[in-house]
Amino acid sequence: MSEREVNPENLVLDNSGDKPQLEKPQSKKTAVSRRRFLKTALKATAAGMVVGLPKIENEIQNDFNEEQLKKEIEQISSALKREYNLDISTNPFNNPGLEEAYDITGENASLAEQADALKWFSAEIGKYSPHYVKNSGLKKISISKSLMVGKDNVAGLAIGDNFYISLGGNLGDIYSLAGWLESSTVKETFHHEFFHTAEGIDDEQWAKLNSVGRNAYVRTWQYNVDWKRFDKELVRELMQWVRPTGFAGRYGLKNEGEDQATMGALLMTDPKKVFDIAKEEEVFRKKMEVCLAFFKKLSDGQMDEIFWRDLMAGKVNADYWKNKRGSAGDRLTVLEQ
Repeated sequence: MSEREVNPENLVLDNSGDKPQLEKPQSKKTAVSRRRFLKTALKATAAGMVVGLPKIENEIQNDFNEEQLKKEIEQISSALKREYNLDISTNPFNNPGLEEAYDITGENASLAEQADALKWFSAEIGKYSPHYVKNSGLKKISISKSLMVGKDNVAGLAIGDNFYISLGGNLGDIYSLAGWLESSTVKETFHHEFFHTAEGIDDEQWAKLNSVGRNAYVRTWQYNVDWKRFDKELVRELMQWVRPTGFAGRYGLKNEGEDQATMGALLMTDPKKVFDIAKEEEVFRKKMEVCLAFFKKLSDGQMDEIFWRDLMAGKVNADYWKNKRGSAGDRLTVLEQ
């Protein structure tokens, strides 16, 4: 590897798009379906089931909850469509051509799981500049309870302008055993797959950042997991507790693309950790700088030093991009934070 310093911006490929038009989401009031109420009450009356009133109340409550969840899902999905032109698929296994080509199968999420996921989807995507979302090319997010490619359980999968994400149903036992919060891992997967969708970094130049170039990647690396055998070493490797020097996570050893997406996801979920590690590891720092340049370019300059400072301070959300962020001269040297 040459000792010549690499300019991070030279590794970021050109990728541009039109700026989005934003609208404020509209809220709707929810109400119990009168028709369902009457239908349920009439059934009980006809049967003379006075003692069954608690059961009727439960049915009415269940109907109310179902309608409320459907409306929440519709509201959030509509807002994501208006603000980012994103389609949300809660029934992702309905595209035979695509699913057969990639051998994708899985289980659909429940209404409650869908509603919960969309709430934090909205919060997580709100961290990105709307310009970044637009320029990334992302068009669709497909949600499922579990996801398999062939015989392998996977957390997420990016295919062109669409990515699939599993809410963790197929990994529940491992999350429980490891003591990890399922939602935190799924959020990391969200940012990881989103980074894949927006890929625009020169793989060859990226590999040169490693001290041994492309030899740093084990291209035949696989989990080869026996899902019925939960020994501690297996779980530790699966959950990426061991971080190789120069990498954001063990999964980055797979290839250049996974290395980049792992770094990008860690930046979006724990930027302070990234900046702290970068103070100690030169290869890690160079990779971080390339990703920072990538985020900045694809966001038309909005995801800059000020943004990363504010993200670390917990100030970044959807409203952040609608409000003035402060003085243009209020800069941040990220490695000094």
